[in-house]
Amino acid sequence: MKTFLLSQAKNRLSEIVEEVRTQGEPVQIRKRDKDAVVIVKSESFKKLQNLQDEVTRIQLREALRGKMYPLEKALQDLQLL
Repeated sequence: MKTFLLSQAKNRLSEIVEEVRTQGEPVQIRKRDKDAVVIVKSESFKKLQNLQDEVTRIQLREALRGKMYPLEKALQDLQLL
């Protein structure tokens, strides 16, 4: 994965976006020597969101299995509220 400092990425943002879009490889942006963000293709981000939603559904189902909880308590336990 390529990595750029934020100052470099600012000057090359269009180029970086096009590279991620066409080649599919994420690009990491660092700010003051710390990881800041990762630029990924939109399709990859959607897949990650769907995966996260599925994990949350599984966690919620497991938290509620065989137990009676008020929904608000279950959501708080899963840190969703």
